[in-house]
Amino acid sequence: MSPFLFFLMHFDYVFIGAGLSNLSLLHQMSSYDFFKDKTIAIIEPSDKDQNDRTWCLWSKLPPRYTSVSTSWNSLVFKSSSFHKEQNISPYKYYHVASKDFYEETIGEISRYLKPRWFKHSLKSVKFSAIKASLTLDNDEIISAGFVFNSSFKFSGNNINSEGLKQHFYGFKIKTADKDLPVDAVHLMDFSLNTDQSVVQFGYILPFNAKEALIEYTEFSDQLRSKDEYKVLVTDYLRQLGIHEFEVKETEFGAIPMSDNPFKDRLNDLFINVGSAGGLTKPTTGYTFQYIQKDCQNVIKALLSGAKIPVRSSQKRFKFYDRLLLRIIKKEPQLVQTIMEKLFSRNKFKSVLKFLDEESSLLEEIRIFMSIPWKPFLKSLFRA
Repeated sequence: MSPFLFFLMHFDYVFIGAGLSNLSLLHQMSSYDFFKDKTIAIIEPSDKDQNDRTWCLWSKLPPRYTSVSTSWNSLVFKSSSFHKEQNISPYKYYHVASKDFYEETIGEISRYLKPRWFKHSLKSVKFSAIKASLTLDNDEIISAGFVFNSSFKFSGNNINSEGLKQHFYGFKIKTADKDLPVDAVHLMDFSLNTDQSVVQFGYILPFNAKEALIEYTEFSDQLRSKDEYKVLVTDYLRQLGIHEFEVKETEFGAIPMSDNPFKDRLNDLFINVGSAGGLTKPTTGYTFQYIQKDCQNVIKALLSGAKIPVRSSQKRFKFYDRLLLRIIKKEPQLVQTIMEKLFSRNKFKSVLKFLDEESSLLEEIRIFMSIPWKPFLKSLFRA
């Protein structure tokens, strides 16, 4: 088939990438009859059949996905001198395995929306007044009325690869005989923090008495080697008293921690979604719930025929993130103390509400009064 014929392949909506953000949007679209007669294309080179990542979230309501099958009622914060476990009601903490999420959402999307899949990468994008033209890596050309893009490459947003990152490496383990010594999610365990030049903590998701995801997490500019990560995770396991175990899976991730402004679109035809659209909170790395809320706003606009609203968050939360990121960058040795005071002097549910950017100004004042204020004041005046 000639490139000219490929150019005639026009779709109402084209989705670049089939990850969390676009699959969430498509899955929500599949609930509306309005979208069932629309033409939809998905550009994604991979089969999306691997458990390539883990997503977690906290929510007052059960997520819409049946693949979110594991939840916890309590969280733990721990340091070398402090340990606190607390019920987080009315929230629950949820775990999402990507393979299960892919299977569920792709199944529903295929059943109700019947998209055309292009197992290719995107090569280039051009725009006219009414449509976008997308050239694939095999030189096929398709056009679209709307494009939803999850690729940083085409987002118009630049991420400094040498900048601050949250990077983590973990083992999903199964113990042989002894039960695990933990039964609640350890959100942050600073007891392994031995390098004061970076921020280090452990993260534990116990799935049952013998299986858990055990991760080493670090906030710093530089990634470590795979062997270094393995040593750090293994040492953490030994610290927990876990010596005999089988590694079922490994997990690695690196999330930019940037307070730079993100473009949420190249134009009104080309909308950035997910992390490429600035939907990852830079100080925590959490994305799942921000994406779900954003999907609702996008669908509301599409249903009404209105312009998709410019994505924005409250300025004061961006300001809070900016201050903490400066402390992480310039004075990482202070982060453990800040977090210890945050979790020891506040109810966990209040902290989660604050991190969800749903707290009131009065609640935020109370939180900031509970933590050391001098580092934030210093960060405020730091260039």
